[in-house]
Amino acid sequence: MTIIREAALGEAVLTANQRQQDVSKCEPQERKAKPMDRTRENNANEPNATGTVGEAAATAAQRVGETLDQGRAALADIQAAVTERTRECMETTDTYVRDNPWQSVGIAAGIGVILGLLLGRR
Repeated sequence: MTIIREAALGEAVLTANQRQQDVSKCEPQERKAKPMDRTRENNANEPNATGTVGEAAATAAQRVGETLDQGRAALADIQAAVTERTRECMETTDTYVRDNPWQSVGIAAGIGVILGLLLGRR
């Protein structure tokens, strides 16, 4: 029993040592510059770096505003077209019902019976 324990302990120590060596291989040897450090260094070399970023932000905001305005205009056009089409359908239906009142009553009654049967089964 003790031999098995010692063997198991030896393997555990060996694998722990191997893990330590594997981890040490992954650690960087020297500190690498982070992207933020590079950005700070580049901005230090340019005197108008903040103005450039501010101008880019203003340009981006202007483009977003223009896109929103175009979207609003397109939405208004679609709304006007849908409203006009709905008004035309309403007028056509009104004219048909006024010209054929009994036929319209029959159609409405038929639809009501069918819906009543379908809903009554549930």
